[in-house]
Amino acid sequence: MNTPSVLDPTMRVGADHLLSLEVLWTPYAVPGGWAGSAEPQRWLDLLAAQVGPGFAGGVRRWRVVTPEDYERDLGMPRGWAPSFSGGPLAALVGRDRELTRYATPVRGLFLTGAGTFPGAGVWGASGRNAAAVVLADAQRA
Repeated sequence: MNTPSVLDPTMRVGADHLLSLEVLWTPYAVPGGWAGSAEPQRWLDLLAAQVGPGFAGGVRRWRVVTPEDYERDLGMPRGWAPSFSGGPLAALVGRDRELTRYATPVRGLFLTGAGTFPGAGVWGASGRNAAAVVLADAQRA
């Protein structure tokens, strides 16, 4: 059996690789509790079906961190991580300009991350958008 390889060697743990799977919009509480729930295994099965043959067999250990865990361990109410909440309309009309346009009134200070448009879950988009603003600012200077 061929074991899939990770291109980034920093993601190795000994001879193994580390995989982090984040599932958004999970229920806060599952009837009967998360420990007896088949839901986390279903998520892993869905990922394995997308990755390809041999992937599931290569998973040796895994753990589930639920919204209840996030609430208890990290103080995130109902497991919710705050992020940009304005939505597309707020971005278009320019409310909270620093969060939708990435530039601040402080010359050379720019914002990016989950709190800026389009928010958490759209990985890299706010960083790419902020980088374009920084480059445009540098060209004007």
